[in-house]
Order: sequence, then C-alpha cells, then structure tokens
Amino acid sequence: MSEKVNFYKIGGSCLTGADALRNLGDIAGGDSRSVFVVSAFEKVTDSLMYWYTHSRAEISSHVQDLVSLHAGWLSAAIGRYPSDFALQLLSSSVNPHPDRGEGWHERMLMEEDLPEILSIGERVSAATCTAYLNEIGYNAAFVPSDLLGLIACRKDSGYLPDIQASSPTIRRNVDAILASHDVLITTGFFAPDVHGKIRTFGRNSSDLSAVAFAGAYGSSNITLFKDVNGIYNVDPKTLSERAFLYEVLSHDAAITIASGGSKIVHPAAIELAKNLSLDIRVRNFVHKSTPEGTLITSNY
Repeated sequence: MSEKVNFYKIGGSCLTGADALRNLGDIAGGDSRSVFVVSAFEKVTDSLMYWYTHSRAEISSHVQDLVSLHAGWLSAAIGRYPSDFALQLLSSSVNPHPDRGEGWHERMLMEEDLPEILSIGERVSAATCTAYLNEIGYNAAFVPSDLLGLIACRKDSGYLPDIQASSPTIRRNVDAILASHDVLITTGFFAPDVHGKIRTFGRNSSDLSAVAFAGAYGSSNITLFKDVNGIYNVDPKTLSERAFLYEVLSHDAAITIASGGSKIVHPAAIELAKNLSLDIRVRNFVHKSTPEGTLITSNY
C-alpha cells in the first residue's frame, strides 16, 4: 500500500435525500483516496421487506419506482437532469446478477431469495452516491461488496465477514480501483458466501461491513458517519438535558454501551474492530461545525 486509503461509512439515517448527497460531496473533497461504505437510504430496506412480504408479484415495478426516487434525489442534488451515464448506473445497479442478463426479478421471485432483494437498497444507494460524485466532477467508481471481495462465513445461526478469506482480494481490488479513481463507493449489509450466494449480516449491520472492509484492507481506522454527534451516555434525542458526549472510549466500554441498548454503533462492529486493533471515530454527517465526535480505540 503505497498511499493511505481513508475508509468511511455513511448510515442509512443520514441518507435522506438530495442534501445527503451534497454532504457526501463535502466529505469526499477532503481526501484523494477514499472508500465509502454506504447503507440503503432511510426506510428503503423496510420498503423492500414490505414488498417482498405483501406484493412480491409486483416487485419489479416497485424496484423501478425505487430507481426513479433515487434519480429524483440525484437530480435535485445537482440542480439539473442527470446524464445518461448516471441514469444507466442507477438502472443497472439493482440487478444482482448483471452477467445473467435481464429477468433477474423473475428468477429471484422463483427462488424467493430475500437477501438478494434486500441488497437492492444498498446497491441503488451506492450507485446514486457514485453518480452524484461523478456529476460534480469526481472520478468515482461503484463496486458492490459481492464484487469487491468481501466474503460472508457462517457463524452460529447467522453470517459474519470472513476477514482472512477476504483480505487478499479486497486489497488487490481497492488498490487497482483507486489507481484510476478518486473515490470508491461500495455497499454494506451483505456479501456472498464461498459459493457465491448473497448473505446478509442482519439489520443495521453496515457498520460491521465497513469495519470488515477497513480491516481486511489493513487500515488502522475508520470513520462512521451518523445522525448524532457521537456516542452519548443516554439518547440525546429523548434525554438531551442528561446527554453527555464521550470524546474517547475503549472498545470494551463502547461494546458495553452498544450492548446495553445504544443503537449508535453495531456492537458486532466494535467487537471486530477490537479484534483487529482498529480505531473507530463516530461523527455527525450533517453538521460540519460539530466536534470531532467519539473515538473508540484500544490506546486508551
């Protein structure tokens, strides 16, 4: 690794529309070699779950509506109609198997494959973020996690990222992509297993994916952007008068807080960061004048 690569993750609660895309542009402007792991835009995964459960036969039209919604946010963010390249990027992003041609939705309906359908939220989100950066002058690349090299392995009743198996491919792919691009945008939440089947890490698990990407690449830190200033002793949205922002926490203390009900950072992500000796900085995505947030570190 000849140059430092900065890893960032943007949570779904931050991705609410055109303003979120503009915030992304401000953050990307600070670094020349960056990897962004993005969640689905707010409430999109819930809508995909609802469609899968209640109106599966019409999911193709629902997905096209979803693409149109993201295209509208993109258009509002750039203040004009998007380029044909940008619209094609959004349209093609929702196909989990582009190598198999059209008809992907019919195949998924026959297989009743919920993870692949849920992955559409992250795919179109990452494509939208990539299209926006390219529209405003960046050289950004979109590569979903299943093509970038992250591998899911079975753990108890669920799946976790396999860092050892993923590392060589992720390092090679990230370096190759950033040799010709400023920014790489990828997806959280899901990855293929060793057989190529899409698996999810559970709801709200993009933090885990992001830490896995940073750790597999060999980075020593990652910034997680949230809709709050950092980690507090209580929920600042409901108990603001009692809320205290932690500037620094050990991994163990952060795990205790996360396991005790705080939803700011996924506890499995902190556990993985601890095992990898990887620092996490939790910052507010929206407000540029906020403090540096909370640093979760082993050096405490």
